[in-house]
Amino acid sequence: MIEARNSVAVSVFSKNGVKALYFSGIPKLSGHKGTLNFPYDETASLFVQVEKIMQANNMCHNVTRVEPMRQNETESVYSVTYNRPLLKSAVRK
Repeated sequence: MIEARNSVAVSVFSKNGVKALYFSGIPKLSGHKGTLNFPYDETASLFVQVEKIMQANNMCHNVTRVEPMRQNETESVYSVTYNRPLLKSAVRK
């Protein structure tokens, strides 16, 4: 089984008084013109939230690491490392 690792930047910010997650660099998760945001639950792990969103959209097999990149008064940006989903041809029957 071959899994290719990749990484993406994820921002946590507040917009209109609501905390949200934004994925940079994955069109399916960043939306048309970069306008897609996901609700952020401050009581849940960022790792778990990011992994659930990515798995639900078939963008990863699993997340392996979430590391802070930078932070300022308006947002926190994290580097998320993940294993891409397995190719159907690579899955044994």
